[in-house]
Order: sequence, then structure tokens, then C-alpha cells
Amino acid sequence: MKPVPRPARTRRIFLLALAASLLVHLLLLAAPSWQLPADDTSDTIIQARLAPLPKAFPKTAPKPKPRAKRIRSASTRPRPAPPEPVIAVPEGAPLASAEVVAPPETRVVSTPETAVETTPEAVAEVTPGAPAPLPLNPMPGKATLDYDMLLGADGARVGKTRYIWQINAGRYSLTGITEGTGLVKLVQPGKLVQISLGRITAAGLAPDDYWIQRGKPTPDKTTAAHFNYGLKIVTIGKMSEAVGVPLLDDSQDVLSVTFQLAQIV
Repeated sequence: MKPVPRPARTRRIFLLALAASLLVHLLLLAAPSWQLPADDTSDTIIQARLAPLPKAFPKTAPKPKPRAKRIRSASTRPRPAPPEPVIAVPEGAPLASAEVVAPPETRVVSTPETAVETTPEAVAEVTPGAPAPLPLNPMPGKATLDYDMLLGADGARVGKTRYIWQINAGRYSLTGITEGTGLVKLVQPGKLVQISLGRITAAGLAPDDYWIQRGKPTPDKTTAAHFNYGLKIVTIGKMSEAVGVPLLDDSQDVLSVTFQLAQIV
């Protein structure tokens, strides 16, 4: 069998494809759902006419509903009112007037003997006085407390803190020094120093001055707080940037609050 030349083979494939395309189009046109609408080019004339309105029929009035008759039974008949009793008035007696006279007004007047004079002394006796402050726990005249700072579950020692407490003539002095140890001291050199000075009152500690110094002992690393109880103002900040805020009752600084709790708890 001789091979078909290439031009003849190409023509045969083209004819087969054309025949298949025509067959598909014929099937689509012959299907009921794919019928094309008829091309009606003639103009359709529509005539509109106004139909006369229907005649309105008079509405018939509804028949009145029969009134229901109320039948009174013997038990519901109103009973005659009993005759008013006649009171015999003796001759010569004056007739009572129809006007009702109100009873005289009763006033309660306190006499000097029964009046209670309210004086400040009497009020003070009735009003209970303010509860007295609880007694404070005794504090030693001088004490030094050392603490180790541990890190992690193994408890690696990374720093230490020392508190120095002293009382003299009704005044206290409290100093706290914190610094790192080992490798922490190489990474974070310097110390954290806190100082609190104040008075010892019946309610506990009353700080007058507080200083905190971070790192090197320079003015830019130091912050101070001064408590002015007369003006009710506490001055907080550095020497050149101090601001005043209201001083509340029983206020404490960061260092004295721990020892204040030790006295009242």
C-alpha cells in the first residue's frame, strides 16, 4: 500500500472536520429547545379603546340588628330601700346644725424643763469616737538584712541586696543597696542605692525624703522625692526637673513601704 501524499492527507482531514462541524450545527438547529424565532418583520398595529365605567349601584342600608331584651329575674329585682329611722326629738330642744365643727387644733409646746439642749459635749457623748490606731509591731533600734537574688529553677545567684535600718530620737534611717554578682556584674556594673529618711509616728513611718540612684553616683542618675506635710505636696523628680503632686494620707516611698507593712501586719 502506497503512502498517501501529504497534501491529499491534509485535505482529507479538513473535509472530515468540516463535515463534523456541519453535522453538529444541524443537530443543534433541529433540537426543539434551539429553534430560532421566526423573523416577523411586519409591524403589528395595536388599537387602544377606553371602555365606559360600570354604573354604580346604590348601596343597600344594612338591616338593624334586633335589640336584645333584658329579662329580669325575681332574684335580680331591686329591693326597696328600708325606711330611714325617725328619731324623736323632745320639744324645746335646739336642732343640731348641719355644719360640722372641727375639733380644736392640738399643739405640742415644749417647756424649758422638757426641752433638750444640744451642745457639742452632748453630741460628743452620743457619737462614738474614732477607733484608736492598732498597736505597731516593735522594730529594732538597728538591723542589717542581707538577701540573695536567685534566677531560674536551679537558683543561680545573680545579685545581692542589703538593707540597713536604724532608729535615733524618733526618726528612722533606711538604706537599700542592690548590685549584681558574677557575670551579671560584668554586664551590668554599678549599684542601685535607695535612701529613706523620716519620722516614726503612732501610725507608723512618715517619710520626709527619698533618694534613688541607678548606676554611677552622678546627678543625672539620681531621683529625689520630698514630702511636705504642711502643704500636702510631694515633689518628685531630678533637681532640675522636679514636679509637685498632691500628698495623700499615709503615703510611703518605694523603700519605706516594706518596713511599714512589717509594723502593721
